[in-house]
Order: sequence, then C-alpha cells, then structure tokens
Amino acid sequence: TATLLEDGTVLIAGGMRPDGSEHQSAWRFFPRRGGSGQLLQQGPMCRPRAFHTVSKLPDLFNMAAVIGGKGTRGDGSHGPHAEIEIFTTNPNQGQCSCGGLAAPSAEVGCFVHPRDRELSEPRWGHKTVLVDSDRYVVVGGYASESGDQMATSVEMLIGETLSVASGVGTITDGRAAAAIAGIGEDAILVAGGCGAGPANPSGDLKDIRTLWACPSASPTLTATK
Repeated sequence: TATLLEDGTVLIAGGMRPDGSEHQSAWRFFPRRGGSGQLLQQGPMCRPRAFHTVSKLPDLFNMAAVIGGKGTRGDGSHGPHAEIEIFTTNPNQGQCSCGGLAAPSAEVGCFVHPRDRELSEPRWGHKTVLVDSDRYVVVGGYASESGDQMATSVEMLIGETLSVASGVGTITDGRAAAAIAGIGEDAILVAGGCGAGPANPSGDLKDIRTLWACPSASPTLTATK
C-alpha cells in the first residue's frame, strides 16, 4: 500500500514478495529531498501483511490505520488478519509496540497495536472507505487464506480510538477487490469485485445508505437503507 500523509511523505507498508511471503517492513518516501526524493525505512509493522488497507486518520497528524490483510498471525498461524495497527510519527507516543524502537520521530515512525482493536471477521482483499470525518466502513474481502470463504460482515471503525462497531450490516454472498467510494456523509458506492455471484445487501446500515452495482456486463444499481 502507498498512503499520502499530512507532511507530504508517502507511507509504503507491507505487500507480497516474489516467493509469495508477506513483507513486514515499511518505508516513507520524502519527495522534496534531493533531486528525486529520499526513501527511508520505518519501524516494521507488528505483523507481515499483504492485501490489507491503510487509511490516513484525518484528525491525527501523520497517523494511519492498517486494517486486515493476510500473513503470519500472532499465534504463528498463517491467514487473514483481524488486528488493527496504527502508524505514528508522534514522539509523545512513547515505546513502540513493534520493532523495538524507543519512540517514533518525524524521520522514523513506528507501528503500535491498540488493545481490543480488532475486526470481528478477519479478512483480506477488502476495502476501507471514510464516510465522514471520523467513521470508516470496512466492506468485503476473503475470510480464508485460500479465498474460498468470503467475509460477509460490514464493520465500522469510529473516532480517533477506532472503536469497532460490528453487526452494522451484511453482504449475503460477499465480494472482494470491489471498487468502493464514499458519497457524502451517509452513503457508499460498491461496484464490481470478485465473489460467488451478485451481492445481496441485507441488514440495517444505520445512517449509511448503500448503493450496490452487480458485477455483470450491464450492471444495475439497487439501493437500501
């Protein structure tokens, strides 16, 4: 993933190696340094991850949330992640949770793992979208390492603490690698993606109105509240 931070640097985190294993390393690109910019290694993520999402936290300077993905988990097994990590350059953070850094700095940030901040359904290949100033919606993805099971729950991360609201809604058949965009403060658009047939939204998305485009040659849109 590549995520633009408030100071103009770009956070590059995780990904997959040619041999199929996942990266745990993270880098920041400083575009204004030198003739062609400078790439500096950051503290490592808490877990190796690929097919995750990284979302900038708009009210917190140079902080971003790493959500889901797949790789080696805390118990040593390999599969989809539920854990959420936070990247920070705030020197007041204190001891970093991962990587052994004494504290982050403006040059070298690190990742922390907030306690009790996990998705209710581990997933990879999902999408995360900001729907207003402090709410993120996590949609779709695969719930198994092989991709034969789909993540059907829709989850919401709220506020600076990223409290997880599960049970927000469901997708009956699920879909991964879909195109998702926030529309105003109360809507998201979900189009296409991979999965076992067209998605069938159900459940109450609270004040999120959802528009679904079925992945077909001539997609149609349906709306639910």
